[in-house]
Amino acid sequence: MTETNPKLEREKQHKSIRFPISLKIIITTAIFGVAPLIVAMVLSLLAQDIFVSLMFPNPVNFDPEARVAAESNFMNLLQLLILFIFITISGLILALYLLSRSISEPILDFRAAFRELVKGKRNVRVNLGTKDEFEDLAKHFNEMAEYIDKNREKEEKINDLKSEFISIAAHQLRSPLSGIKWTFKTLLDGDLGVMTTEQKESLERAYSVNERLISLVAELLDVSRIEEGKIGYNFNGTSLERAVEEAVEEYKLIAQNKNIELSFFKPQIALPNMPLDEERLGLALNNLLANATNYTLSGGRVSVSIERVNEEAKVTIKDTGVGIPKGDMNKIFSKFFRASNVVRMQTPGTGLGLFIARNIIEKHGGKIWVESEENKGSSFIFTLPINNHKQGFVVDDLSADDLVGEE
Repeated sequence: MTETNPKLEREKQHKSIRFPISLKIIITTAIFGVAPLIVAMVLSLLAQDIFVSLMFPNPVNFDPEARVAAESNFMNLLQLLILFIFITISGLILALYLLSRSISEPILDFRAAFRELVKGKRNVRVNLGTKDEFEDLAKHFNEMAEYIDKNREKEEKINDLKSEFISIAAHQLRSPLSGIKWTFKTLLDGDLGVMTTEQKESLERAYSVNERLISLVAELLDVSRIEEGKIGYNFNGTSLERAVEEAVEEYKLIAQNKNIELSFFKPQIALPNMPLDEERLGLALNNLLANATNYTLSGGRVSVSIERVNEEAKVTIKDTGVGIPKGDMNKIFSKFFRASNVVRMQTPGTGLGLFIARNIIEKHGGKIWVESEENKGSSFIFTLPINNHKQGFVVDDLSADDLVGEE
């Protein structure tokens, strides 16, 4: 004996009582359009017969009172016909309005649901009982939304595990790397005896590699703290112009060694001191300048400028580097993301610099974005409010849902 699938039975019943939109339109048109027109045609024929009988009366049986009665009947019938046509048209307009509402409202529901889904909200569902194609579409939408929710939950668990691993690994690496650094420093300073030139050069290379590892560990710890909301900001009245100029000065030697022209353009009108965390902002600026100098080829240019736009300070870091492919633009500030063209170049980088810079700028109440074209350079632009009301020590309140970096 074959078992009956309840789900298939429900689907069969559901399909048997469906009312497609096309059927709704046909029925509406037939009831409120065709039928009244047929009635109107019959009434018009009757009116025509009366009119003919009035225009061509029988001379033999001519009766003036009958003529007056016929004219009265004709006028009554004509008024009735006009009233019927008016009611028919009004009914047709009302029916078409209700029909359009039955089509537009589900579309608006779907549009609102898609917007919520794009924003990353969960448990977004569309419940329709229209018994037509819209209900079928809502069913498939809900299946898709449920699939997305499950995948988001899975991704969040994986990201939590990765973040936990990064945090543990970074903390465990920090102490031994610091020990190695001071051992190298002691040897290089000659505290443990004189070395040959070759030995010293080898140690200097090892010391440089160790410094890069320490820098990477520091970036990983910053990312871990950002995600855990444990970064504190100390907002004090600071000169943005001075902070930017100091960051530019730090990179001048690096730019010269790469034969890159690095220039700084001060604002035409000096900006007032702004509530900034100078240390954190310096880190963001260093990451942006590192990004610009790393991916600008020899002979290129990097320019940094500040200007005031209404009640905001606008900082632009423009380079003539390799640029960003169009398909990578919306992911450039994501954690661990590196654009496809720089990956092919095999340049050093972790994909964390722009991620960290973005979070620091946003914590200051600002915005950051990029304008770029592949092989034509990039402009990283950020704005900061001049009259930021944040003062003193503030604990970072970012959550993992807010987190979304190198060129």
